[in-house]
Order: sequence, then structure tokens, then C-alpha cells
Amino acid sequence: MEFSALCFHVDRVLGRRIKVGRVAEERAKPRTRMESMEVEGRKCVDGGVVRVLFFAKSRELAGVAECEVCLDRVGISVGELVWGILGERFPKLKVLTGSCSVAVNFEVVEPNFKLFGGEEVALIPPISGG
Repeated sequence: MEFSALCFHVDRVLGRRIKVGRVAEERAKPRTRMESMEVEGRKCVDGGVVRVLFFAKSRELAGVAECEVCLDRVGISVGELVWGILGERFPKLKVLTGSCSVAVNFEVVEPNFKLFGGEEVALIPPISGG
């Protein structure tokens, strides 16, 4: 399945409009740092909270469709989140290291992209189909 076909599928599942390479015109209201200051009983004073969505193989390996993660600090990179924090929480995800695309607020980003809290991060593994 091509990335654009995956976006269409995500659009149908989540009821959102997604455009490849740009922020969607219509999207869910992002969480603000103040709305999500406590996750799993921990206060997230320094780094805030991000919502993580898992698709396809990453969903199978994580065993959940989504979760919220309390960031250790402001400015953590996507790579640190995915392969550090999520890798510890969901060890089975490590088999996808280097092969997943990561989107932040509907835009595909590089591993060095910085997070500040309130973002929505989607983990999109490679998909094949016919």
C-alpha cells in the first residue's frame, strides 16, 4: 500500500482529512499542555504530553491503538521518543527500528524533529500490498 493510500485509510478510520506533506485543513483539536498535565498518575511538568497513534504492524507489536506519553523534557526528538521512551514501554517495537515513518500533526518528519508537548505522533510502519 502506498503512503497516499494509507492516508486515505487513516482518513476513513479516524474521520479526518489528511494531506501528504502538509497539515490537514481539518484535524482534531490538538491537546494543549494544560489539558494533559497528568498521565498514568505522573505529573508532566517539564516536557508535556504527546499522543501516540500506532498503525498496522506497530499496532500489533504495541498491543494498543494509541497511548499518551509524558515527555521528560521540552525539545525531545522524535527519535528519542519512538526508539527510547516507546522502545522501553513496548519492547517489541524495536524490530521496526529504522523502517517506520513518523508523522507529527499529520506531517512526516525526520527523527531529529523536536517535540514540545501537545503534538499527535503517528508511527507508520512500511506496508506492502497488491
